Amino acid sequence: VSDLNTAQVSIPEVKLAGCDAEGIIGVASNQTRLVTIEGHLAASTLYNSHGEDLRGLSNGVTASVILEAMSYENAEAVPNGQGARVPVKNWAEPLYPETGSGQSTSQRTVNVQDVDRDSNEAWFVLGLIPGSEHVAYGLGALNEVHQPIRIQGYLIDSAEGKSLSVGGTSGADSIPNQPCTVDVDDSNKGTHFVLVHSITLVGASVTMDGQADDEWVMGDVPMLGRGGYVIYFLVVAVGGGFGLYVVSSARVKGAAASQAKVLLGQENMAKAETARKAPKRKEPEPSRAAPEPKKEKRSKKKEESSIGGFD
Repeated sequence: VSDLNTAQVSIPEVKLAGCDAEGIIGVASNQTRLVTIEGHLAASTLYNSHGEDLRGLSNGVTASVILEAMSYENAEAVPNGQGARVPVKNWAEPLYPETGSGQSTSQRTVNVQDVDRDSNEAWFVLGLIPGSEHVAYGLGALNEVHQPIRIQGYLIDSAEGKSLSVGGTSGADSIPNQPCTVDVDDSNKGTHFVLVHSITLVGASVTMDGQADDEWVMGDVPMLGRGGYVIYFLVVAVGGGFGLYVVSSARVKGAAASQAKVLLGQENMAKAETARKAPKRKEPEPSRAAPEPKKEKRSKKKEESSIGGFD
């Protein structure tokens, strides 16, 4: 069930695809290991709602990403800011963004829509569905593109093929000699829905329980961290950084709240909201001792001390 659409959408008989010890990817009831997808993050978008005409599993997608397929280690070796640029015109359909060639720049630009078996690089286009509320909040980390990324989870399919907008799990295989790491087939473009259990980035992680030592939280910025961001934020706020950050944060929070409603249920969400809004009970103020009558100059200092509630 997803309520990111204006009309709540239910997808019957959703199936998960996992992996076994031999690296064979199939129905998770038999292949229970998580699959891994690695690459260099070239583009991303976050959703707080979907259009009414969107069908099937796409309605549950909270974020979509475009990755240039490569190992995490190779992605780490890409010079900062030198990864491929993917200009996106429209991303209403999570697995099929409308991309273009963009303006000519020194940076390599790729039109992912034109990628085919004759292309030089392989790509992933992924529709991400959070496996927990912590993952839903952590998807905000994907706002920072041009960085290595590793995603672990289950590929998602449904019993009725018609409920899939496009893509799915059919044809997914492991990379040779790398069991459970998803490969891209001869089309050079792998499109999948993924139920996300964890995301690994440089210096930050997103996990199901939110308890990793380097867990990403709203406000983290690569290389700076939350404390560093406060300083940097004050410097760039006048130049428009404030507006961009607030909008970005609001989008992630809206999507996370929507997914949390699905995960926790409407009744539990209402109870949590009631508890959050409950007025805090005021502690009784300590009684103040009556000031002593003035006898000498020291009494003035004593009176001033009693005003603060300390004797």
